[in-house]
Amino acid sequence: MHYEMNGYKPADIEVVAAFDVDQRKVGNDVHAAIFTKPNCTTIFYPELLPSGVTVRMGKILDGVAGHMKDYPDDHTFVLSEEPEPTAAQIIQVLKESGAQILTNYLPALSWPSDINPACIAIIISGCYIGSPGEYHEYSH
Repeated sequence: MHYEMNGYKPADIEVVAAFDVDQRKVGNDVHAAIFTKPNCTTIFYPELLPSGVTVRMGKILDGVAGHMKDYPDDHTFVLSEEPEPTAAQIIQVLKESGAQILTNYLPALSWPSDINPACIAIIISGCYIGSPGEYHEYSH
């Protein structure tokens, strides 16, 4: 990853909505949830004030691999018991939040989990950067 892209830096980003499937993150402020296990990224800015954005339940789809159940809780997902939202509910949240960019951070090869946000981004704005081209077929 690059620290600056087209003049934008991390400090220019304002999180306006967040989704996850882990019970330790869902229902918490996103600035606290990002440091909650499981977290395999480098913590490069640990002092974040509360954002006021609560992590909502996302779609499970294929974002949680079956083999992960064999890992200790601090290295795997603990699925939230919150009901999964419909695509229409996710679209409503993103529209109401004023989201302009959709960032999707998921395990490799999570095809439905990767493509679902892409379809939602297209519905909202008509644009998806990095589209594999097959999203159109999945969105019907």
